[in-house]
Amino acid sequence: MSKQQWTGSVWVNAPLDEVYGYLADFTRHPEWDDATVRVEQTAPGDATGVGTEYKAYESLGKVAKVGSGDSFIKDQAGLAKREVREMILNRRLAWHTHPVPNIGVSADCAFNLSAENDGTTVTQTVEVSTLPGLHAITSFVFRSLDAKQQASWAANLDRLKTAVEHAHATALVPAGH
Repeated sequence: MSKQQWTGSVWVNAPLDEVYGYLADFTRHPEWDDATVRVEQTAPGDATGVGTEYKAYESLGKVAKVGSGDSFIKDQAGLAKREVREMILNRRLAWHTHPVPNIGVSADCAFNLSAENDGTTVTQTVEVSTLPGLHAITSFVFRSLDAKQQASWAANLDRLKTAVEHAHATALVPAGH
C-alpha cells in the first residue's frame, strides 16, 4: 500500500464539548465538509459509537482536474462507507472510509481536540492509502489532485470553525431575542 498523510489544525471559539458533539454528529458533516453531500447511518456501533457505519454520498467534482486542460469533472457523485474506529469523549474521533465499491483507495480520518484559550483546537489527520501503482495512475490522470485535496481539507477545517462558532453563538442567544 502507498500511503500519504496530511495534518491541519484550527482554533474554534467554542467549548470542547460542543465541538466534539458537533463532529460526533456525522449527519452534520455536509455542513462543513465540502465533498460530503449527505450521510446516513446504516449500522449502530457500541455504546460509545465505535463500530457505527455510515453511507456517505460524496461529490467528486470538487477536487479532480482532468488531463492538461481546464475541464473539471462535474456533477459526479460517489458513495463511500464510513466506519467509526474511535470515539473518546471530548478528545478524539476517528473513522475509516472507502468508496463503494472498494477500488483500492481508502482513508483514515481523525480529529484530535484539546481545550485552549477558552476555545478548542481541532487537529485533523488524514491518511490516504492506495494500492501499489494506483497513486501514480491517478496523479497522472487527475493533475494536481494531491494539492487540490489538501487545499480542500484545509478549507473544510475553516468551514468547521465557522459552523461550530455559529452554532455556539446561536445557542447563547436567549429565546425570543
